[in-house]
Amino acid sequence: MIFDPQLKTIDCDYCYGDTRVKCSECKGSGQKECDDCEGSGYQVCHHCGGTGSGHGGHPDSASVCFACRGYGELYCDSCEGYPRSECQDCTGSGMETCPDCDGLGCFDNPDYDPEAVEGRGGDA
Repeated sequence: MIFDPQLKTIDCDYCYGDTRVKCSECKGSGQKECDDCEGSGYQVCHHCGGTGSGHGGHPDSASVCFACRGYGELYCDSCEGYPRSECQDCTGSGMETCPDCDGLGCFDNPDYDPEAVEGRGGDA
């Protein structure tokens, strides 16, 4: 690719010179979902296996599970029912430093020719 020899730098093709891009971890939302419950806040009850009924050799099969009270789910052990938290990679901003230009927004132009800008009165 040939660039304008009068330009000392060229804009980054990834961030278009903006220096920041959408966070790759949270996709720009600034929020991260809990990996254990996939963002639901709940997990299958480990006492009844999600059936909601009593267990452990109870003769009364109609009894309700004491742990989940018959719902079949419990709050997630990891997020305690709060499935979204601030993304740690972007600290909730939804943006991160451009990985291509390391946040500079531009690159040195490999085709830059200082002689081409002399007639324009200096560097571009």
